[in-house]
Amino acid sequence: MVVGAYYPEVSGGGLQCRTLIRALSERVSFTVLTTTTLAAGQVRDLIDDVPVYRLYVDPQKPWTKFRALFQLLRLAPELRRRCQTIHFHGFTQKMIFLRALARILRVPVIQKMTSLGYDDPVSIRRRQGALAYRIFASASRFVSVSPALSDRYATSGLSPSRLTFVPNGVDVNRFHPVESWEKTRLRNKHRLPADAHIVTFVGFWSLEKGPELLVDAWLSAVRATRRSSFLLFLGASSTPHLEVDPTYVRRLRDRLDYEAPGCYKVVEQTHAVAEHLQSSDIFVLPSVREGLPNALLEAMAVGLACITVDIPGVTSWILRDSDNGFLVHPGDVATLQRVLVRLLTDEDLRRMVGERARSTAAQRFSTQMLAEAYFDLYTSLTPSSLTLPDALAARKKDGRFPAGIYDTGLDEWDTAHPH
Repeated sequence: MVVGAYYPEVSGGGLQCRTLIRALSERVSFTVLTTTTLAAGQVRDLIDDVPVYRLYVDPQKPWTKFRALFQLLRLAPELRRRCQTIHFHGFTQKMIFLRALARILRVPVIQKMTSLGYDDPVSIRRRQGALAYRIFASASRFVSVSPALSDRYATSGLSPSRLTFVPNGVDVNRFHPVESWEKTRLRNKHRLPADAHIVTFVGFWSLEKGPELLVDAWLSAVRATRRSSFLLFLGASSTPHLEVDPTYVRRLRDRLDYEAPGCYKVVEQTHAVAEHLQSSDIFVLPSVREGLPNALLEAMAVGLACITVDIPGVTSWILRDSDNGFLVHPGDVATLQRVLVRLLTDEDLRRMVGERARSTAAQRFSTQMLAEAYFDLYTSLTPSSLTLPDALAARKKDGRFPAGIYDTGLDEWDTAHPH
């Protein structure tokens, strides 16, 4: 697998990669190739008994890209010997060389599209140019995670026979509702207020993720209801990631310090996202660009009443407004405020919507469904792939990095994960 970031670093792509690896650990031999922003990180690592290769890249230091390219060239023969299929999670400029190399070596490539308007074929051609599009379009198979991405693929002119639909999955055993006594214990553990209604946001502090929309609506809702409420932010507000705007973050935090001192908390990075969601009452995702948001699926699996921006073919494919969640139009502070007021003041409504959200997550987005779909895809490309028990046994016996399926992408496991 090829991914932008991987555990213990934080990312939505990494979460999906690790979830898939764990679900197929007895049937498929995986290796992960990823980048890291930690200069002191190891080039070779072992996570969950899976080999992980990390290449250091700092977006603010161009020379690190050349060093990473040199390291990749040195690793290429080793990776090629062990590789039968390469699975790319997302598509960024730093993946272009590796995609080109895979094409030269004639290794089957699976290209997962993760975000509408970013790494779908139409957006790649518009944003990154003809050469990048040509490399992107050479994949053996494409994976769409939402109907909107499938529709965008259809307009690109690429062959329909190369497209497979596999939505993101959530571990419904890990992300599950808890009893009131357990919620109280978790709030004490994470130093969250015992009696307030906790409204939670997960994602980068970026314009597209929309935390300012939530702040506007939440402040108005609290004034209107006079209910004790607390904002919990899970996600990076200070990071080299290009999505985070330091000026935007500073303005929002200064405003919260002035208008709601002591009524919010920011958790920059955590491997306890499940516990923070289980401590919460309401989940809000004001993002205007998604592929299929992991954070929303996790909040639904926990049984939270969820509010999100209506993105046709993405969030509106997951939620039915006023049934298993609530949909608001982009930038519609007034509607978001009204929904928050309803949820803050009506416990029965929160419980009913949360139960329906949990049922949706379990029936349509469980990890097992994800795993079976990918297993079928892998074996269709590599009928003699290393899905055999003796290959897995050999890895565990001598610790060698085995041949197998590579996933390249940035992902995270149970942490604040941007998408």
